[in-house]
Amino acid sequence: MLSKWLKWALIAVAVVIVVAATAVYVILSRYDYNALKPKVGQTVLDATGRELKMGGDIKLDIGLKPALSVDNVSFRNAPWGSRPEMASVKRLEVQVALLPLIGGNIEFKRLILLEPEILIETNKSGESNLKFEKPHETAKPKEDKPAKTEFEMPALTFNDVRIENGRLAYKNARSGKSYSVALDSLKARSRSSNAPVEIEIKGAFNGSLSKGSPLKGAPFNAKGTIGPIKYLFNRGNPWPVKLTAKAGGATLSLDGSIKDVTKARGMNLGVAAEGQSVREIAKMAGVRDVPEMGPFKLDVKISDPSEKTYRLSDLQLSLGPSDLAGSAEIALADERPFVTALLKSKRLDLRALSPERAAAGGSATATSKPKAKKDKVFSDTPLPLDALHKIGAKAEIKADRILLPQAALDNVATSIEIKNGALVAEPVTASIGGGSFKGGLDLRAGGDSADFSLRLDVADLDLARMLRELNAKDIMQGNLNASIDVRGHGKSVAGLMGSLDGKTITYISDGQINNKYVDLLGANLGSGVLRLLNPLAQKESHTKLECFVSRFDINDGLAESTVLVMNTNKMSVLGVGRVNLKTEGIDFSLNPSPKEGAGTPATGQVSLSLSELTKPFKLSGTLANPKLAIDPTQTAVTIGKAAGGVALLGPVGAAAALTCENECITCAEAIAAAQKGVKIRPQSETSKIGKTAEGVAEGAGQAVKGAGRKLKRLFGR
Repeated sequence: MLSKWLKWALIAVAVVIVVAATAVYVILSRYDYNALKPKVGQTVLDATGRELKMGGDIKLDIGLKPALSVDNVSFRNAPWGSRPEMASVKRLEVQVALLPLIGGNIEFKRLILLEPEILIETNKSGESNLKFEKPHETAKPKEDKPAKTEFEMPALTFNDVRIENGRLAYKNARSGKSYSVALDSLKARSRSSNAPVEIEIKGAFNGSLSKGSPLKGAPFNAKGTIGPIKYLFNRGNPWPVKLTAKAGGATLSLDGSIKDVTKARGMNLGVAAEGQSVREIAKMAGVRDVPEMGPFKLDVKISDPSEKTYRLSDLQLSLGPSDLAGSAEIALADERPFVTALLKSKRLDLRALSPERAAAGGSATATSKPKAKKDKVFSDTPLPLDALHKIGAKAEIKADRILLPQAALDNVATSIEIKNGALVAEPVTASIGGGSFKGGLDLRAGGDSADFSLRLDVADLDLARMLRELNAKDIMQGNLNASIDVRGHGKSVAGLMGSLDGKTITYISDGQINNKYVDLLGANLGSGVLRLLNPLAQKESHTKLECFVSRFDINDGLAESTVLVMNTNKMSVLGVGRVNLKTEGIDFSLNPSPKEGAGTPATGQVSLSLSELTKPFKLSGTLANPKLAIDPTQTAVTIGKAAGGVALLGPVGAAAALTCENECITCAEAIAAAQKGVKIRPQSETSKIGKTAEGVAEGAGQAVKGAGRKLKRLFGR
């Protein structure tokens, strides 16, 4: 009997449970969850000052794994934002396991975001739309609050998290730059609250920023694991990271841990990157005009030894033929970031960074013909001088070899310091072409302009050796010495050059020039220069350069030639003139004199038109577009010389009058004059020629004197 009553009792309980469950289901399934929208919206508004809209119905699927879904959710942007919504989601689905909630755990069986779009932006004042402002409330008396304890994150488990066709965009109104990431898909899974989260992402960088537009851009994918979500807020356990991403033909790996993710502290990360082109990576980041420098490989360890201080150690970088190793530390605790670095290299090839090679993708060679001519050599683009006030730095740099567009430096060593708006590189020492290189640079910014000084000494540079090191063979030979000591003030390279004061001294000795490369100067210059250097250039492959000596004294951007002498085995050229560094205008007179026997047999008979060879040249135009032409004014003197010589002794007299022989300025005399600052001027400059007849008369007088001296030597007197 008892068993019968127990049976009916259990049946009754079961019926009650079923009826109750059915009643709850009916109540929950028929409940109008849309009535919650105003409450949810008001709560969000009170917390952020922004409106949350839910355009679709709130739906709930009842069960042990209840699922909540809502369509067309949007969150209001800042009042100054570039579009009304900061974030929007076409559909949100959340399915949570019910039983784990009893133990305080949140187990997402399914979390799906369809077509989420998030825009992070800053205005021209630098204010971010992530800055939320609560509505003003009536001030309340302050109350003592208990001390905050460390936030304990509920245990989270992700069984299936997916984001599909999402977009994250960033816009900076101050800089005008924008970036975007389009997510084709993001999947995350975790087996338990203590297990790592497996992640797989596919998407594209810098797709369209326009809402609703196709998701296009440079594709990428990433795969790996991160630490459990609950460890994000638990500083007692290092949060592991192991990710590999591929984009633009490159692979990036991140392996290590972070102790405090929320504050980015306690980092111990290894970073490795490898790829075929830096240019492709730069394009993905929105950076254009990056030269092609070849394959790259990077390995570095990142740590933070103290708050807001980050260290790069065990750096190993290879980029095309170049390499770099060492360490660096960036301190961000003070108002001005400070960088310290110790870097070394076996080889740094910086030639691809030159504007010409960058424009050609880094493929130009030392013997390429000039590109389209520019209007100016010196750029008037303002220098980034404000950066010198925003950062401090101290670096020691050593390199076995540095290749520049026009120089190859060995055993380079320098100390660079940036402090209080000043950049000082002192000293800079190196070997160059078997010779020595020593100098220093000082750039001190004040306001929008800077004071600049440069000192440079080059001794015994073997030009042929250096050109071989630059893969430019058989262009020129010779021994070069140079000294530069200049200073200026300005806000651009053009401004600095236009205010320059100081001097430059250069001399090349025992040289040789390959005549075919003179043609690269162009039709306007090539033939004239060859005639100045060597009247037999069409028959000979090389011109012997006995010396080239120059000294320019510079005052307020006007560079005056104190000495300008060039001697070859055939000709002696004496120049005078100036370069206006403000306008880049050039104005030179070049007076050539054939040496005795140039173009004539030993008997002295004239086989070349010496009067033609000795016509002076005028070098004018600008540094960017020089022009070389016969000087009609100075030509009058040459005509007079030839006329006087012929009248006195016929053709032999012409040769005697027009060749300089022992009266040419010697290389030793030119070098001594350059070092002492003694001016050397052509004879014809002592009187300004206004008329051809006067020039002929002057030239004839000079010819008679010259022919007389040569006759004395002819007869042994």
